[in-house]
Order: sequence, then structure tokens, then C-alpha cells
Amino acid sequence: ALAENMATNYSQGLRMGQLVKLAEEGGFLTFGRTGEGKLLLGNESSAVKEILNSDCGTKEKPQTCSTSKETNPWNFSIDLGNKALVEKMKKLQGQYVVMKYRERHIKLLNPGATAYEVTDIEPVKPLQQSIPECKAPHNGSGWKSDGNQTGRVVKISRRGYLNKTWEVQIQVGNSGNEFVEMSVSDQKVARCLQTFLRAGQKVTLKYNEAYYKTPMGLGRDTTFDILSVKPAAELPAALPAAAPASEPARVRTAS
Repeated sequence: ALAENMATNYSQGLRMGQLVKLAEEGGFLTFGRTGEGKLLLGNESSAVKEILNSDCGTKEKPQTCSTSKETNPWNFSIDLGNKALVEKMKKLQGQYVVMKYRERHIKLLNPGATAYEVTDIEPVKPLQQSIPECKAPHNGSGWKSDGNQTGRVVKISRRGYLNKTWEVQIQVGNSGNEFVEMSVSDQKVARCLQTFLRAGQKVTLKYNEAYYKTPMGLGRDTTFDILSVKPAAELPAALPAAAPASEPARVRTAS
């Protein structure tokens, strides 16, 4: 389970993906250098930049400006003074890993260039036994819509200024660059999501969608509330070959 320090951390959580970069950057020689890294989220994803458009002209001369925001890979920092963590990361370079991280209320308290400090890392470990479906006690009646979503849990965090909520990111399908943000209000379901994330296990979620989000950061970040989670079938390593026909096909020729 994730420990929580509400006094200094805005959020704490887990992320899963492939560790693709770890470097010492900045400073002069060894003084002032920081540890910076990149994690490609989920299974077989690639770099993604989100284009953000905004009005930057005047009333007389309307103009739209575009900026880009990198949403994958996830950028993080580490404390270079934590030699054990640095060595663990070097050994796991290029592998699929689970990272435990925190986001401070004050960015200047972080040891690096990003808002996120990774405090631990471990390899993804497949489940050794099946886990039954985890369900919330409520059924979410009276919502805008409900549905199911299949994918991999690539992030789960406990975040917020006053009211901490569980926020989740799902990689849709088996792989690729489509991600959806969802929330979960039930503690038991949140713990199951952490277990599936650590295993890199594909899951099927049942959710409800609300009409609107709670304003002013007093509730969850999204309109989606996860009600249950269960393992989803993985594609076998090799599809079985088609069985031979009982007799060869006959070709009719023109007479």
C-alpha cells in the first residue's frame, strides 16, 4: 500500500512502463548535477506530444498559438545521493519496471528538474496466482452512463491538496499510445489496481460516468469512477495453427 505524507506531498503513486533513460544532468562537473529519467508508460508505447492551441493575438488580428506538451514518456527525477536506488535503476535500464514516486506541494523541494521524485523501483512481476474480481459495495445508480474498459493500469496515485483522491491512468488495449484517465473511490478496488499495475496485468474495468467533476479540487479529477476490476485474457504467445481440412478442397472447372 502507498504510504501518505499529506504535509509535504501533493501526490504519491506508482507508474509502470519501460525505463528508457537515466542520466546525470546539469551543474559543473559533479556539483549541482541532478538525476533525470524517462519512463515509456505501459506496454510497447512510444513518444507522444500533445498539441495545445491558445488565442495569442488581438481583437484586430486574431491569432492562434500552438505549444506542445510531452505526455509520454513520463519524466522524473531521482536523488543522486541515494546510491542504492541509482544502482537499482542502472541494472533495470531498458526493462519493464514499477516506480514509486511522490510529487511535492513545493517543486523546489524536489531534487531534480521535474515535479516528480522516484523513491523506489522494482521489476514488473507477473501474478503467480489468479485474483478474483474486486468490487465496490455501491453500484453507482443515477449516473450519466456506465460501461467497461479493457487495458493496463499504468498509473495510480493518491493526490490532492485538501481532499486526497485515487486517480488512475489506463493504457487502452494491449499496447500503444491511447491512455484514459479515471478515478476510484473504493479503497479495496484501489488496492487491487495497485496489484495489477505491479504485475503489468491487463484488466477489465467496470465504471460509471458522472455528469460533471467536483469543482475546486474537492473531489476526484475525472468524471469516471471505477466500480470493479478483474483480470483480462492475455493474447497467447503463439496462436494455434488451423486444423487441416478432412479432405482437400475441390476446384470446379468449366466444362
